[in-house]
Amino acid sequence: MNSIYKYIISFSVTILFSLLTFLFLLKFFHRTYGLTDASIMSGYISGIGSFFGGVVGGIVAFFATKIQLTNIIEKEKIESRKKYYNILRLLVNELEHNSSILKKHINPQQLDYFELLEDEVWLFIRFDANNHMPSETVSVLSTLYRDIRDMRSKNLDYSSSDVSDRLESINIILANINIFLENFNNNK
Repeated sequence: MNSIYKYIISFSVTILFSLLTFLFLLKFFHRTYGLTDASIMSGYISGIGSFFGGVVGGIVAFFATKIQLTNIIEKEKIESRKKYYNILRLLVNELEHNSSILKKHINPQQLDYFELLEDEVWLFIRFDANNHMPSETVSVLSTLYRDIRDMRSKNLDYSSSDVSDRLESINIILANINIFLENFNNNK
């Protein structure tokens, strides 16, 4: 903001200097060439005043627009971060739900419980996740949700060690996302 004020002040001083120089030259030519008609001189003065007024008005409008656009862009960034923060909170809830399902039903013979696993939030954010989370976390999430889709479809046989591995992956991801959310809260 201080740089904008410096530009406005320096521009105003330049305009004032130019206007005073022009008025001096006009007065000089008036005396030198004997222009006695005051209406000609007032016409010049009003024309130059209108021109400089338009220039100053245009520059002020430019800076006002620049400030407004900067504020709008900043607000959009804040809103985008808030939105993504809320989506990540939903992802944490989804992962915790999936973790509780897998913990309760670690027996691979109970395949009916795999249908309770969810992936809606992940399907919503998966294409934009790399913009907000570390790529390692996104990679692990992608692998985890592929496995969850396979578990739900019952196309593959899963042993209790496979389910335990998925639980460990969920815990690691939850820890990473919670660290990210803590950092987000600290940077507000």
